[in-house]
Amino acid sequence: MVIESQVIADIKNSVGILSKETLVDQHPYVTNVEEELKKIEKEEQSQPAIISQ
Repeated sequence: MVIESQVIADIKNSVGILSKETLVDQHPYVTNVEEELKKIEKEEQSQPAIISQ
């Protein structure tokens, strides 16, 4: 039995270790990885850049 919340937590803990594509591919709510990656890219481009001081 797969516990979705554990899978999602494991994905979150793998950010910076695995590629974004691999993480999205493993997410239980994603059915189309390519489309999801396009959505993520669009969201990232529309967000204002955060300038660290």
